[in-house]
Amino acid sequence: MIINLYQFTATNSVERDEVWDIIKIWILKHPNMKVILIGDFKCAPEGERKGYSLPLSDSIRKADKSLLDFCLETGGDLVPARHHSWIRGKQSAMLDNAITWNYHLSHPKISPFAARHKNYDHGVLSLALPAEDFIATYKVPKRNFHIPSDRVDVVFF
Repeated sequence: MIINLYQFTATNSVERDEVWDIIKIWILKHPNMKVILIGDFKCAPEGERKGYSLPLSDSIRKADKSLLDFCLETGGDLVPARHHSWIRGKQSAMLDNAITWNYHLSHPKISPFAARHKNYDHGVLSLALPAEDFIATYKVPKRNFHIPSDRVDVVFF
């Protein structure tokens, strides 16, 4: 299963924590499922912000810590991009990442978004999926993953 997440900003801590909790509850109820959570998490792994005034604001520091706490509490493996995915002026951060459960991703890469008619400040995160997962054809059973948030998209495979 792939979950695409567009997380709330650091200043919206209540909503951000609600989204982490919804996903955490589901992950812990399905400990053997192969899951990829990917997207703009609006928080960065430790040390992956540049150009910010130090110390970081309390909301940014808590948002970044919430990413690591979420991984620890759910047993997820953080697959960070090799480079910062977000750049605005002199500031940059590794905000676009993936977290996996029971699944191995490799070769994280950030590429510029190619739409010339729009102004994007995020790069596109791509990762390599294990080739053996696409050799056979699988019949995927119907599943229901209701999330009471328009910030999360679920794709089953």
